[in-house]
Parts: sequence; C-alpha cells; structure tokens
Amino acid sequence: MTTQTLIRNGLLFDSRAGLLAGERDILVDGGRIREVDGCGTIRSTGARVIDLRGRTVMPGLCDAHVHVMAGSADLAALDGWSPYYQAAKAGQIMAGMLKRGFTTVRDTGGGDWGLQLAVEHGLIAGPRLIQGGPVLSPTGGHADFRGPGAAGIDPCACCTGLGRIVDGVPEMLRACRDAIRRHAGHIKLVISGGVSSEHDPITAMQFSADEIRAAVEEAESAEIYVTAHGHPARAIKRALKLGVRCIEHGTMLDRDCIDLFLEKDAWLVPTMSILECLHERGPEAGLPQRSMEKLAAVRPTAMASMEMAYKAGVKLAYGTDLLGILHDEQSREFRIRAEVMAPGDILQQATINAARLFNREGDLGELVPGARADILAIDGNPLEDLGLLEGQGRHMALVMKDGEAVKNELN
Repeated sequence: MTTQTLIRNGLLFDSRAGLLAGERDILVDGGRIREVDGCGTIRSTGARVIDLRGRTVMPGLCDAHVHVMAGSADLAALDGWSPYYQAAKAGQIMAGMLKRGFTTVRDTGGGDWGLQLAVEHGLIAGPRLIQGGPVLSPTGGHADFRGPGAAGIDPCACCTGLGRIVDGVPEMLRACRDAIRRHAGHIKLVISGGVSSEHDPITAMQFSADEIRAAVEEAESAEIYVTAHGHPARAIKRALKLGVRCIEHGTMLDRDCIDLFLEKDAWLVPTMSILECLHERGPEAGLPQRSMEKLAAVRPTAMASMEMAYKAGVKLAYGTDLLGILHDEQSREFRIRAEVMAPGDILQQATINAARLFNREGDLGELVPGARADILAIDGNPLEDLGLLEGQGRHMALVMKDGEAVKNELN
C-alpha cells in the first residue's frame, strides 16, 4: 500500500520569503515532504492525489504560547481538579486547535511529557506538543496560586496545576533537571507578576539573578533554552542580560529593552488575544475581580510595546495564552496583530519564525523537502484576508499533520 500523497495545483505560501511563490505540486511520502516542484512535473505511480484547484497551500500553523491544561481562567481552581478530568479537558482543547489548523503548539506551563506522548501515539487528536512541564515560580510568585490562608504545602511536579514552586539555586537546579528528565523542550520561569495571579503586583521582580542564571546554565547544558513570563521593562532587561532566550508577553517594554532584544538575538512572544478576550469575557471565563484590575494595568501598553518591537526588527513568534472557554479565540491573534503588522510577517511568525524559536527549522513551519508534512489548503489568499484563518477552520479545505489528512473536503 502506497504511503505517498501528491498534492496538486496549490498556490504555495513560501514562509521563508513571506509571500506566495506560485503554483506548486507537493509529494508527501509517509509523514514528510519528499518533493516540491512546478505543477505537473512530479511523477509518482500509485500516489493518492489531492487536487487543491488553485487554493493557497501553506505550512501548518504554530502557536508558541498555549496552556492546554488550563481548562479555566481561574488558575487557582485547577489545583483542585482531578488529573483525569484535566487531561480529558486538555484533549478537547487540543482537538479544537488542530481543527483550526494549528499542527504544532508550545505549552508554556502545565502540559507534560504524558500529553506529549499521548499525541505522538495517537491517543489524543491534537497538534504536536512541545512542552516544558510546570512553569517555575518562587514562593508568592506568578505561578503560586495559593491564597494567603492556604496550607504551606508547595505545589510540585506531581501536582496537576500549572506551576511548581522553586526557591534558591539548589531547588532551581533540581527543578530544571527534573524537567529535562521529562523531555522538556524549554524551561519556563516567571520573572515578574502577572494578571492571573491575584496577590503579586504586575511590576514585581521575581527570582534572583543567581536563580535565573542557574536555570539558563542548566538549560544550555541540555541544549534547550529558558523562556520567561515578563511584563515590566526592568524584569525583562535583567532576564535578557542573564541569558534568557525568549520573553513571553512583554507588555511594558522600553527602548532599552528593544536594544537588548536585538543585542542578545532574543525572541519575543506577544500574547494580545488573551488580553482582549479577558477584557471582554474575563468574569465569564472565571477570572477573579482582582485579576481584572491587574489586566487594566497592562492592556493599554501592550499594543504599543508589540509595535515598537516589530518596527525595530525584534524576532517575534505567534502566541495566544488563552484559558478555559477562550481557547476558541486562538486565531483572533492574526486580526489583532494586523493592526500594526503586514500579513506576510504575521504568517511567518506563525510558521517559520516559530519553528526557529523551537529549534526545529527545516522540520516545521515550511513546505520544503525533508520537512514534516503539516499542510493546510486555504479557500482564498490569507495574505489578502487573514480572516480566512479564523472561523474554526471553516476556510480550510485540507488540514494535514504528519502526512495524514485530519480534514479533507476535496476528495
């Protein structure tokens, strides 16, 4: 039985160039792309043929900031959920992501090696999961969701919540090594306060320089990297100076931050959709009132920070950070970024840029020989209308992951 699929007559989005490169045929062999060439030039006896009839063909989308275990925006409540319920909920969340054309996602707190394997082994239908385990937080930090009256038992790696409490360099080393043992693709730290944690100010600095430095050294020893949740400029500048490779959110940047991103060749993953969705639907999604007040502090500066980074040439990847009932808004980020960015640049952020951030260039985010066969066929030109990527996959006639069509309306 042949494992080859010949995809014909697609208008190819070249993710490296950020533009349409003309009509192409693509030969898929097993789970990878074997050949890309002009229409009618590829020969393959016995291959299954899918005719795109002039639709745009592009790589599967990547979301660099998700929380597949966040079934509610009330993150403190997750610690009380059964792990079986939480995993079942994560399966539902991931199925929705795949339907929307996201074939790879990077979980930045909560997803673990078990979910990663469940997807790889076909037990859960969802995007490829790149996970880092629980986000590491100091006591009282952004991922310490205990209230002031809670018992003094620290959340740890075996808990079902999104965070793990780490204090001091020895505990940091142990937590990083434990994440690496569990096949982490990155280490995630919180370096400032956040919206969803009620008790820490947004502008608070979290973790000492020695703790951050220890995490960076441990990650680099394992040939992975540290990414960090951060809002205020002073926390971000310290983290970048200490070798943190990627900043999540970055809602309160200044010019010195931008200069450091460029000097250190670091990444920024803005997450605009969660800010807008929580502003509109936070209480409905379970966000506590205190967190709604904190949201109001960062939302006004977030767009200006992202625009400043974009115009300066900081490396950007697509991320959403959605929680609970808001996961369905995953594709809204395209529309928000389009207020200040060119469509081709945004599509690069959700394809080749994300692959580079993941250290998976040549494997993900582009339609080239040797890459994984994650392929979308779009009913129209997304460079002219990014709205074609919204609608829960309504405008996607084909969604293919690892050479398998999880949706095919063409034959």
